[in-house]
Amino acid sequence: MTRKPELRMLAWAGVAVCLSGCAGGGSSAVLGPTPASSVSPVSSPPDAGGAAKSAAKPTRSLAAVHSWTLATSLPPAKPAALLAALTALPEEMLIVDPAAVATAPAPKDATAVKDAAPPPKPLTALQQNGRRRVLALLDIGEIAKTNPAWQASWADDKTGKLTADAPAWLEAADSKTSGVYPVKYWDADWQKIVTASLDKLLDAGYDGVCVQGVGAFSRDLKGRSSAGTEMAAFVDSLTAHARRRAPSFSVLVDGGVALPAALTDAQRKDYLDAVDGVLARDVFYSGDKPADNDLAPQADVLAALDTFQKADKPVFVTERLTDPDKIADFLARAKSKGYLPDAALARPTPPAVPAAGALVAASPP
Repeated sequence: MTRKPELRMLAWAGVAVCLSGCAGGGSSAVLGPTPASSVSPVSSPPDAGGAAKSAAKPTRSLAAVHSWTLATSLPPAKPAALLAALTALPEEMLIVDPAAVATAPAPKDATAVKDAAPPPKPLTALQQNGRRRVLALLDIGEIAKTNPAWQASWADDKTGKLTADAPAWLEAADSKTSGVYPVKYWDADWQKIVTASLDKLLDAGYDGVCVQGVGAFSRDLKGRSSAGTEMAAFVDSLTAHARRRAPSFSVLVDGGVALPAALTDAQRKDYLDAVDGVLARDVFYSGDKPADNDLAPQADVLAALDTFQKADKPVFVTERLTDPDKIADFLARAKSKGYLPDAALARPTPPAVPAAGALVAASPP
């Protein structure tokens, strides 16, 4: 399965922090402003003293979200810089890599005194005392070698080929260098691993998950007629499990927009009732270049997104763009369709093209 690259650069207080797909040594060009009115943040960062009024826990629905951004990874050496930058952002919702948040240190408080209460955990800081929801990425269609559940004995380090110790649910990698392996998502043992990961996110206090890998069902349709049904059932079971523990837990699906069309009417209703929204990437500017592809709206994806909108599910969209004109066009197109664009693209300093070879894969549509 070919996966598209994802780029993300955040500029805050004059400091550029690479959020995804960047490498030290990559140049960052500052571009002109784009329409600030395209995204309407409704929350604001804590004051300088770190004090913030507590607010009620957000509800499960994502329909009330007015601004969001995708911040999926960071350089391992700069977790504190990322945490500080993200905490200060005004967006109502963040989508983050939970492994990155887990490695970030607790935020420092300049006014702290000896024997005072311990500083808040990184996730608590990102949530701004309940004023902002934070969703964690959860991949259910493949597993990376960086996943805590991965065991080194499953694949040869040099060739990437699976060994005799590999579990039955694990499939051969797309390439020996990718470090990412497709899985048989319908396998009960794999589903137990994912459910255990979901439980850890619930224990940590996340407000929801952004489920990646849903589009994996399409790769199996030729050899497995039940692929779509099994993927939908898996997502349904995960949402039901999460909400038994946390009724307000949100579930956003990343890609896999064609799945509803592969289901029966009853299955489609159950699936759309289970999820709280959909994230679609490269809807208008799709292509093989790392960034700034030509305008090429994906008619099939646009039609599939109509299904979610008709079910009153919000559509979140992002693109791999750095060109100001293309960004402005994307924002206008997203607004005309009623989609909510990634707020990073509406900032005066939009994402920068990373250094060659520093691309991070993203979910397919």
